[in-house]
Amino acid sequence: MIKNDNILIVEDDCGMRETLSDILSEEGYGITGIGTIARAKKELKNKFYNVAVVDMKLPDGMGLELLDEIKKVSEDTAVIICTGFASIDNAVSALNKGAFSYIRK
Repeated sequence: MIKNDNILIVEDDCGMRETLSDILSEEGYGITGIGTIARAKKELKNKFYNVAVVDMKLPDGMGLELLDEIKKVSEDTAVIICTGFASIDNAVSALNKGAFSYIRK
């Protein structure tokens, strides 16, 4: 079954990005997997994403920076921040900036 929802995955760990992409595409979602904030910003100009799954620590910055950019482009995009380095401060910041959820890997 093909769904009309597009999901952007911004994750620098290639294995994690591919695993998420495979699982979600098997469920019928349109997936775009990217490893950097710079590439994600370019992609956001080309397509609407219903959901963005964003790693907290990326090679070219922090996921919270990208969260701000995504919300500027589309308030309707649900942003899920994922991290292997969870902290209460980062969780509160992410949720205050409009993240849909903050989850630990």
